[in-house]
Amino acid sequence: MPRATRAKNAPVTAPLRSPNAARAHAAGEVTWTIDLAQSPGSINERAVSAANRSVMALGLVAVSIWGYDLAGILRH
Repeated sequence: MPRATRAKNAPVTAPLRSPNAARAHAAGEVTWTIDLAQSPGSINERAVSAANRSVMALGLVAVSIWGYDLAGILRH
């Protein structure tokens, strides 16, 4: 029976910056870069986070409108 040697969902250990970007930052040549070597996992996490914030904001607007309408009905 073969034994598993890796975790099923092992964490991504990609560097935060590519070697070229790290050298440019260390030399003070640039103050920021768009690093294309970023792991897809973190890109997906940012997309999910942005979607969650959007859903929460839309939900808050919907609840506010519902509350305003309910208050109008109860006044009459």
